[in-house]
Amino acid sequence: MITTIIVALTCVVSLISFKDKNLEFNKLIYSPRRIVKFNEYWRLFSYSLLHNDFVHLVFNMLALYSFGIVLEQDMGSALFTFLYLSALPISLIYNLYKNKNSYSYVACGASGSVSAVIYSFVLLHPTSLMLVFFIPMPAWLFGVVYLGLSYWMIKFNRFQNVGQIVLFLLFMDSYLL
Repeated sequence: MITTIIVALTCVVSLISFKDKNLEFNKLIYSPRRIVKFNEYWRLFSYSLLHNDFVHLVFNMLALYSFGIVLEQDMGSALFTFLYLSALPISLIYNLYKNKNSYSYVACGASGSVSAVIYSFVLLHPTSLMLVFFIPMPAWLFGVVYLGLSYWMIKFNRFQNVGQIVLFLLFMDSYLL
């Protein structure tokens, strides 16, 4: 139930922000400088309701829904909500420190929390079989591959929006069996 609410809320806010850039950039987007300088701490959460474009939104929400429904049943709604919401600011700790004085750095998307949901699933269901690029593999191995791919893309600066690309690859060929 909470997973569905998060997905619906994120979709509504993202779709509105596609047309209203004032909402996106001035009110909700992640801006480390604005958080530090103006104490706009809500941005540590609100950025997850925004997405760069429709593709970014769809893949994040499909991944969240696919793994979140199962995980919420396992953990219960209260613990799942805590996991999702706490992952939002935690996933930004290093970024906030690194970019606190940057005038131009902004970000959006739920990739940090979606990754927390995916890895929590992997931890709770390590032997569940998944199809990845049409190859069956246990969830624990998928977790290693997903982490390695994310690291490679960040390390070698292959993609500007790593979270979106990784989740795209994840959802295109990864399904719970």
